[in-house]
Amino acid sequence: MKIRLPDSYIIYGEKDQRIDPDKSADVRLDLRLEGDVLTPCIEANETPLCYVVLRWMFREDERRREHVRILGDYWERAYGDMEWKGIVPERCMPWYCLVSNGSDSELSTDGRRTECFGVKVRPSSLAFWQYDDGGVTLTMDIRCGGRGVILGGRTLKMAEVIFGDYRNMSAFQSGKLFCKEMCPDPIFPKEPLYGFNNWYYAYGVSSAEEIKRDAAKLAECTKGLSTRPFMVIDDCWQPNRCDGPWDRGNEKFPDMKLLAKEISDMGVDAGIWLRPLCQCAPSQIPNEWRLERNWGSLDPSRQDVLDYVKLQFQRLAEWGYKLIKFDFVTYDLNGKWGRMCPTFLMEGDWSFQDRTKTSAEIILNLYQTIREGAGDALLIGCNTISHLCAGLVEINRIGNDTSGRWWNITRRLGVNTLAFRSMQNGTFYVGDADCVGLTDYLPWDMNRKWMYLLARSGSPMLISWDPVMDTEEIRAEVCEALRVNSIQTDELIPVDWMENNCPRVWSLNGEIIEFDWFGPHTNEMIERKY
Repeated sequence: MKIRLPDSYIIYGEKDQRIDPDKSADVRLDLRLEGDVLTPCIEANETPLCYVVLRWMFREDERRREHVRILGDYWERAYGDMEWKGIVPERCMPWYCLVSNGSDSELSTDGRRTECFGVKVRPSSLAFWQYDDGGVTLTMDIRCGGRGVILGGRTLKMAEVIFGDYRNMSAFQSGKLFCKEMCPDPIFPKEPLYGFNNWYYAYGVSSAEEIKRDAAKLAECTKGLSTRPFMVIDDCWQPNRCDGPWDRGNEKFPDMKLLAKEISDMGVDAGIWLRPLCQCAPSQIPNEWRLERNWGSLDPSRQDVLDYVKLQFQRLAEWGYKLIKFDFVTYDLNGKWGRMCPTFLMEGDWSFQDRTKTSAEIILNLYQTIREGAGDALLIGCNTISHLCAGLVEINRIGNDTSGRWWNITRRLGVNTLAFRSMQNGTFYVGDADCVGLTDYLPWDMNRKWMYLLARSGSPMLISWDPVMDTEEIRAEVCEALRVNSIQTDELIPVDWMENNCPRVWSLNGEIIEFDWFGPHTNEMIERKY
């Protein structure tokens, strides 16, 4: 299907009021089709605007007559349940969707066809698609929080809409090409990102001395490699657990600037974690800086809050941290994880303080401020809105947490994320499918498969290596995995992903390999909630 003007549209104000721009003196909708890009723009002065819905009805030559399956994306991280499905008209698919016939498990791609519907990265709306046998629908959420945006007379470019139609190639190849079309200006690390993060064995119970011990082990395992690894300090170093302020360490981390230097002197680059919008602990933060929905979070629609956030990142970079991982930014704004938002991301009777901007614009401005504050330091977005951070972060955590405690969490979340979002690796950013947690809670015979796959994924690999697992056998395999991942030139593609949301069959540099992710370790854990 080639892009064209939609067959119909609906504009919604507050309380689901339908607005007809032909009968309104305040609201004007402009659908601009130039070449292969449709740019829907809306203008209003005082009318609160909530959603704009565009609908394309399939014409006879556009209707798919063969059996098709459909894949959508997530608002932020994936949560282990991405999969190709049949037609589900009510299914809301953030940012883009792929509609494909056949199977990537078949060697021949003759007759394969994948249609793609999407919006380019960094739009001014939170957009999702719906696909049915009669047409395709795009909903653009332009609210400010849970209330209508008041544009004050300005024209809002809501998105840049594009379609793709790929023939005689796999669905994976088609999706990869479409991701490149959606993101024409990605940024990437100059060198591969790999190394250690002790979160999945320490879970925040750590110290500067333990971090240095792990950094020394990392330096030993990567000695002679052409790229420097990273030792990432996760949630543990700041005065308050999972909370600000971020201007100093605690008693176990007395000198954060010195720690960065000591790590660097070992031949390892230092990375650090923070939660920039969280300020629950008693502090000097003015009450007017706080979010209406949640007193413990800052409101990034305010310039003084953005200045404060920028200062946090400037400080960490000045301390010598060459990688900064920022977390919880979506949860702290809307109080929900992505898996809890099957339709709209923002809900409830609340708004940001600046109601002249959409939620997407406010969040995008926050990410741009973080990018400016970080300077030359690499950025890992975690719990970031995928389509808004592309082009502003070098690395994005594309899935929810793996585990150092339960193998089935690592299997479900890690493998699914790597398979279904690796189209974004090298197109939107470098995709981080999360860590290898090497602990004695996880069966080594299974966990080593995850490490092998991740090391050869062409994407980052960070390992949490519990000292109790430092055997001769494991050390040899860890060192080899680090060596392989320090290059990141492998091409890893899921093969049976259209039939299996935990793919067993993969193509590694053109060679088919298989992994049995299940075994006697599985039954006791498969029903556990996470």
